Order: sequence, then structure tokens, then C-alpha cells
Amino acid sequence: MKRIWFLSLLFIIMLSNCTLQDLEVPDSNEPDRLTVFAFLDCRDTITRVLVERTFGFNQPFPTIDPGFRGQATVALSRQGQSIGGFLPESGSNYYTAVHAPVGTADPVSLSVSHPLFGTVEATQYPPAVGVLLSARLLKDVPLPGGGALSRALEVRIQDTPGQPNYYELYASDGDYVTQVSFLLADLRLAQADNTDQALSTFLFNGSRLLTDDGMDGAEIRLLFNIGEEADNYPAPVLSVRYTTEAYYQYVKYLSHFRATGLTPSAAGEEPFSNFSGGGLGVFALYVEEQIPVER
Repeated sequence: MKRIWFLSLLFIIMLSNCTLQDLEVPDSNEPDRLTVFAFLDCRDTITRVLVERTFGFNQPFPTIDPGFRGQATVALSRQGQSIGGFLPESGSNYYTAVHAPVGTADPVSLSVSHPLFGTVEATQYPPAVGVLLSARLLKDVPLPGGGALSRALEVRIQDTPGQPNYYELYASDGDYVTQVSFLLADLRLAQADNTDQALSTFLFNGSRLLTDDGMDGAEIRLLFNIGEEADNYPAPVLSVRYTTEAYYQYVKYLSHFRATGLTPSAAGEEPFSNFSGGGLGVFALYVEEQIPVER
């Protein structure tokens, strides 16, 4: 099942030309480009792909352009074999496929062809899946450098060794709709069990993202300084997504431009994309795990 907190990222698209969400005046010499956004759960059986294009003020929106909407061919494959064909959703720029789970063993490729733009492609290797060991609400927690936290959320994750890993954490009140503020709280400790080296993390749309840089194969411990708001949520749940680097870099890219208030073209930068063939957008894979927060 697709999660509301994850799909919200589909609506934050910052490109060099206009899209439905970015009304910056485009460069008239910049050609239109096909843009594709697809975030695939390796264990799910339904995938949605958003297919748009950049456009100028003298062009129709992609959502009302009959020459664009519904004209793409979207295909998902693994080791050269088709996994599932996509059908256009009525009244939108989304394409949907029902298929067997892609799993976590082999790379997966997404191909999107449109008669006006040709073919764009991207390939992703599934992420390494760690182990979400625990998520606990604690009291009077001592800090390594001295002092203590009166209330804290402690999260422990066992990192998978041998490759870079990327994580996204989200806390909700059991229904994926009621976001709780645990991960927005002051992060007082982010380190592995065998080192004092701090982990690099950042916040975006209520989620916290981090990598295992310098912590390969370690047990990662996160400690959040929280207040009495923990008592307001009867059944908190922590979700962790093990993601591919493309997703992490895309969200980091969005976070940077949200913080600066500049679109990529205004900053003189090319929009983030992992598609070949001149396409824009991102194709990324993830695996999700969730556990109740212990009290």
C-alpha cells in the first residue's frame, strides 16, 4: 500500500522550465523535456508512475493537453524481462501497473517512451535492507558527554555492511495520517555503537533522512530530545524506509532548493535526474519496515 507521507514528494517538482508546480518563467531557448517520477516499493504489487513535461507560458498545461496526456508507453523490466505493463489513469498523468513484487535481488529498469520526446530510461539496484531493532520512549536518558534527557525517543538500526545505505524515518500515530513530532525534535545523538563519529542527517516534510557514511555494518543509535507531547499519541509507530541513493539525493536536492528559495535554473544548476535520454525526474526503489514505538 502506498503511503501518504511518501507520495507527497511527487508534488514538489522543481525543474528548469515550468511544470504544474513550478511557475518560473522558462528560457525560451530551452527545449521541452519529458519528466518522470516513480518510487517503487520492492515488496509491493502496484506501481504508479507520473509522466509530465516541462512547458512554457505559451503552451498548454500537460494535464489538459490531449497531444501529451495518455500517449506514453511505460514499461518495467528486470534482467531484460518485462515485469508489468502500465495503463494510463483516466483524467491524470499517472500510469499504473499491477505486477509481482520486484524483490531485492536484481536491478530493475524503467522505460518511458512518448511520440513527442522519444525514450528515457533509468535503472536501479534494490537497496540493502537493514534491521529496525527498536524504537522506544525513554525517561532520564544519560548522554555520553554528560547530562541527561528527561524524555527521549531512542531508535536503533542495524546497518547492512558492504555498501552505502540510505534511510528515511517517519513517525505517525498508527494510521500513517496523523504525523507525530518525534523526528522533528532536537536530535541529540546520532552515532554508531562503536564510534563517536556523528551521522549526517536532515529533515524534509516531517521525515528524517540519513546515510551510514563512516558507519558501515554498525548498529546505529538515534536519540531525540522530546517533551511531554509523547503522551498525546496513544499508538505511535516508527517507519523506516531503506532507499536507493537516487531517492536520497533527490530529496536532498529538493531540501536545498526549498531552503534557498531558488529553483535550479535560477541558481544556474541542472535539475536532478537519473534518467538517460534527456529526461528529467527520478526513478528510485525502497523497502519499508515499521514497528510500534515502545513505552
